[in-house]
Amino acid sequence: MKKIITFVIFYILTCIVYINAFGAHFLDDTISWMYFFKHEGWSTFYTSFDFTSLFYGHDIIYNCAYIVFDTHALPWFLLLTVLHALNTFIGYLVFKKIFEKNKITYSNEIAICGAFLFLFSPYQTENIVWGATMHYGFSMLCMWTGFYLYENFLTTKKISYLIIFYLLFIFSIVTMEISLVFPGLYFIIFTFLWDRPFSRKVFVSNLKFIAFPMFLIIACYFLANNYVHGSYIGHYGSDTHTKTLFTLHTPGTMLQYFIKYTGYIHFFDYKYRDIFYSAALNPYILTGAFIFIIAAILFLYKKYKNKVIVSAMFFLLMITCLIPVSTMFFMYLNQVQNDRLGYFFSFFIYILICLLLSFTGKKILIGVVIIISVLNIYLLQNYIVRWKNAATVQDMATETFQWKDSDKVYVLNQPCYFEGAYIFRNDARMDRSLSILKDIEMYGRIQEIAWANMHSVQNSITIEQKNSNTLQVTLNEWGRWFWMKDKGGYDYADDFVKVDFDDWNHSYTVEFLQSVKENEVIIYYTPEGFKEFKLI
Repeated sequence: MKKIITFVIFYILTCIVYINAFGAHFLDDTISWMYFFKHEGWSTFYTSFDFTSLFYGHDIIYNCAYIVFDTHALPWFLLLTVLHALNTFIGYLVFKKIFEKNKITYSNEIAICGAFLFLFSPYQTENIVWGATMHYGFSMLCMWTGFYLYENFLTTKKISYLIIFYLLFIFSIVTMEISLVFPGLYFIIFTFLWDRPFSRKVFVSNLKFIAFPMFLIIACYFLANNYVHGSYIGHYGSDTHTKTLFTLHTPGTMLQYFIKYTGYIHFFDYKYRDIFYSAALNPYILTGAFIFIIAAILFLYKKYKNKVIVSAMFFLLMITCLIPVSTMFFMYLNQVQNDRLGYFFSFFIYILICLLLSFTGKKILIGVVIIISVLNIYLLQNYIVRWKNAATVQDMATETFQWKDSDKVYVLNQPCYFEGAYIFRNDARMDRSLSILKDIEMYGRIQEIAWANMHSVQNSITIEQKNSNTLQVTLNEWGRWFWMKDKGGYDYADDFVKVDFDDWNHSYTVEFLQSVKENEVIIYYTPEGFKEFKLI
């Protein structure tokens, strides 16, 4: 009963802090997955809807959710929040058990405090608000479930638990690739944190039942991905996921994540973010950080031997969680964007923070966590407002779109981000939103001339006609800039337009190379939605 009450508390708190995000779930990639299923059904399921990874678990989850929920906000909100609360609750139980097994003082307090930091973290909105990253929550749920399955196998020696353990792992890696590190997490926990002191027999047993079988599954996964997609490394490809793995870029990116989650640097102005995050890639800074960690372990080891060993293992767990994302681009130009990549890592670092705080006593631990939680909730609400405003812009854009019968629609300033929260950040996102939300099919008939980020729903542009076929388009506010296909604006020309951006991407000229025909329109986004601009 006590466990049920604890989960209910976690869930109620999750709903309270995320209630303002209600209805902001159907943005960008969320709409894209719905669009693919609407138009293709299960026909391209074998190729994961032509994605570059084996995403079968992901596709089953999303397609079934779309079939059952359609675009009704309430069930999506309940599902996303219950996933976060459930992962928080189970994580709390797992960490509490680990600390109890290691005879750590204040085991319950450390685990519950770490769980609250994870629950209220402002960096979780991408996974809780945005429907497109729901598979992160399901993957974490698979991780915790696998933990209990293997624990039951160790207790009962029933092979059925082990078989389900492997099957769940297979489902998880075709749901989210970060699951590829699960064998490492399981091996560290059950070898170094489950039975103390260290036992060679346990080590060999975990090699036999965790490492070898799961690495065989991983090898089969890569072979299958190559068979289906023609590449062993899916998603962003080998250049992104493996090229820099054994370079200084990897520990540098890891340090950037540590700075992000411990120093709130992400909420500073960009110039300060750039200073700190760029410093993390400096070899001397990296060396200093490594020396500091080793020195701290040696300094504390004699007095707090048991806690230091457990802390070191949690540090290894954090590093393991970061391996899949450490070769990727660390986004700090936009806030909110890519926060999802730290979801697994965040739980372990928040637990480690609480474990280290417990060195000073229970009262200080609880007091500091309360202060941090209040700050986190405040920052979390700021991020949630961004998602809500992004949804408002999307809804305004689709509601005011009146040109479904036009042969071609030129968009001068397609909204792409609202302070980092996604709107229509790339080709065809507007087409897909119109299809899913308004049942208007515009595929191939919308051409975005440029995209623009937003920091207020009142943002607008000024349009000046230079001659019969040339326009000058300028943002009315500084702190915004024009984009091209999820990158900064760049000059280009195609069969229809020639576009030249200024040095700041604050203004551009567009020359229409062909006459805008009678059944073609030029539109632009305003605080009142889309409006038409007529050439004189």
